[in-house]
Amino acid sequence: MVHEEHITETGSADRLSTVTDLVEIAGKMEASSVVIAGGHRAGDLRLVESARDHGIIDRIILVGPGDLVSSAVDEAGIEIKAGDIVAAVDDEAIAAATVELILSGSTDIVLKGGISTPVINRHMLKLASRPTVSLATIFEAAPISNGKPIIITDAGFTTVCSFGRLVNLIDNAVEVAKVVMNIDRPRVAVLSANEKQIASLPSTWAGKKLAERKWTDALVCGPLSFDLATDPESVEVKGLPDLPNAQVVAGRADILVCPGIDAANILYKTLTAMTKFGQASLAGITIGFPVPYIILSRADTLETRLLSIALCSIYARRMSDKRQIRKEEKKPSAADTRRVLVINPGSTSVKLALFENDDPVHEKEVRYSEGAKGRDKSSGALDRGRAGDPAEKSVPGEAGAEVRTAVSRGSTADRISELSMLVDKTLSGWGAGRLDAIAARGGFIPLPDGRRLEGGTYVIAGVHGRQAAADRDLVEAISEHPEKAHASNLGIPAAALLAEKYGVPAYAVDPVVVDEFGPEAVISGYRPIERRSISHSLSVRAAAKKAAGLTGKKTGDITLVVAHLGGGITVAAVKQGKMIDNNIALLGEGPFTPQRAGTLPAGELIDLCFSGKFSREELKEELTKRGGLLSYLGEWRMEEIERRISGGDRRAGEIVEAMVYKIAKEIGAMFVAAGCDVEAIVLTGGLVKSRLIMGPLRRRVIRLAPVLVFEGSLEMAALASGAVGVLSGREKPRRFEETEPL
Repeated sequence: MVHEEHITETGSADRLSTVTDLVEIAGKMEASSVVIAGGHRAGDLRLVESARDHGIIDRIILVGPGDLVSSAVDEAGIEIKAGDIVAAVDDEAIAAATVELILSGSTDIVLKGGISTPVINRHMLKLASRPTVSLATIFEAAPISNGKPIIITDAGFTTVCSFGRLVNLIDNAVEVAKVVMNIDRPRVAVLSANEKQIASLPSTWAGKKLAERKWTDALVCGPLSFDLATDPESVEVKGLPDLPNAQVVAGRADILVCPGIDAANILYKTLTAMTKFGQASLAGITIGFPVPYIILSRADTLETRLLSIALCSIYARRMSDKRQIRKEEKKPSAADTRRVLVINPGSTSVKLALFENDDPVHEKEVRYSEGAKGRDKSSGALDRGRAGDPAEKSVPGEAGAEVRTAVSRGSTADRISELSMLVDKTLSGWGAGRLDAIAARGGFIPLPDGRRLEGGTYVIAGVHGRQAAADRDLVEAISEHPEKAHASNLGIPAAALLAEKYGVPAYAVDPVVVDEFGPEAVISGYRPIERRSISHSLSVRAAAKKAAGLTGKKTGDITLVVAHLGGGITVAAVKQGKMIDNNIALLGEGPFTPQRAGTLPAGELIDLCFSGKFSREELKEELTKRGGLLSYLGEWRMEEIERRISGGDRRAGEIVEAMVYKIAKEIGAMFVAAGCDVEAIVLTGGLVKSRLIMGPLRRRVIRLAPVLVFEGSLEMAALASGAVGVLSGREKPRRFEETEPL
């Protein structure tokens, strides 16, 4: 038999007894406000007035054509304040006004009224606060599980049920069960037609994978047939299937996860038919937005409609209370505040910031002048400017600068000294005060043959007594013998100098040479050559941590595909917190980028090498600085290329679409490398701001997994977070001599 973890009772004394109790429970809580998008139907107004009579609702906001709304108010015979009627001439205007009301915090619940469902959903989806928006329906029916309340999902919203979507459906339903039904650790049954894995029945494989996944707040079992999920007698007759958690879930499920919207909708409509004969009750809530959202079916009874409003009001009130508690718990005391200086030298600029824990207090970007850049022999390696990235915004009141500085030219020692003086001057200008640590971007650290670097926060300088002492071997190695030339190599030696001056520890977080490839990923296909990771590891790992945080999980418990899309592109498979494979962002493989060539046909590349047109170094420069979009269009800046496409440049459009195609193809490859049980595809970097890239890219990969997009740079916050994690004891610091064998 499959191993069963020790299970304690998953409910609580005040768990929901019947679905119809929702009205009474909501009526005893603080009343909620509701906005009706398309509030010109008298039937909807009578419904919310009934909710107001029960003490569930205290404010009703109606959005729609002014004359039609006023007529509906008169017909329904209810009282609405003049200020709570928002005039909007058509569906687009109604949807836009509804979104504004949500953003302003004016409402607790949204009810779809007389408006096109696709129109309101399109506007609402811009506000999505979860990876997947889904419908969770609480029902009770005497013939099913002895009439106890059960959740089914998703009967109305999620059309593509990939593994990642199913994970999100469970997460959403579990939250409803915990918040509304008061079930501490819900029992979840993933439904299918059979309990055994059958090659021709994908839902059986998804059910087993979901059951084997680590869940901290639910007990998941699958695949289970409907009767084995809900009927204890069927379990007695058929026996327990050999599945994780079968002993506690079979016959007693609190949540039923359908393998697709078709199965869920059929079940929902069956229950709806039963409600008309008094044999069932149900209530629905759409979650994944800042406020709960109600989409009622025309076939729903008045009881179902009222119960749905009550359900949403309970959820809204209790979630508001939880957020307030979390907010109070997160307030750090002065003693818990860590002040971290962040140094991020790049090929075109130096970014500096002072953080207090996760919050930037000061930020500044110093760009090199054209004259200085022209003499920079180290630029263009890993991240020569991120195409599409604007200058990083400073905290209000602070401006960036452009200087002709030795940071971008001269000897290595001069550049390190210049960077250190620049940081000193900046700190003085900020009046920085106390400093607890320094975090710097790690560059191309040379590693001994057969060794590799895992992700994490590495010690550059430690403090003994009141004195800071740098790791001299590390500083000398990256200063004098870096694996590749790049401006980011200045970060570690500059941080070492400043750490010794200020008497504070210094750390490097997720250097570009982090290599966590699995054994299959190392093998290239030609024995003398091994695949070794070079990636935007800081950005990729920061995005992975953020994605895990959004789903309430640790990075070690989630499988992702993360794509950093900038001047260089990294697409990585992230499994159990490690980048087990990626495209090797610099002179490796994968899609072409604004300036890099990406994968090229080997035969033609060999011919080019021996053409006599380029020396070894010249060819490297050709493929990393003058490839990609630049080689086809004479331009690499996406904003300029978008203007050309808007002006009718069809060729530019074709080349951008080809880049998107290759990015999508690489995401597909990493999806397979990660094992296909991918919970989300995460996109970050400057290029995600381009609609000409994001729209087509989403359409190409959305069937694989939910897509999360993080605009803007995550690197500065990630550097600070690594140092704060070590200072607070949440993270164990690593040392460079502790590199792992390949």
